[in-house]
Amino acid sequence: MTEAALRGHAELRIPSRPGVMFAAPTLVAHYVDVHSYGPPADFIEAVRGYDPGWMVEPSPWVPDHVDRLAFS
Repeated sequence: MTEAALRGHAELRIPSRPGVMFAAPTLVAHYVDVHSYGPPADFIEAVRGYDPGWMVEPSPWVPDHVDRLAFS
């Protein structure tokens, strides 16, 4: 992960069903672990069903000039 992402200066985009893309700060895991934040069920389902293949597809929610990082 980039230094900016680790500092919270970035955003995660998590594709869900067609026409739905979740956005969350890169510190969302910190909020869950340390502050007991409970993301919406639809967000959790999208994270669990994450397919790195979306990284090569154009998206209206992800500008062309940004870095795309894959997570496993």
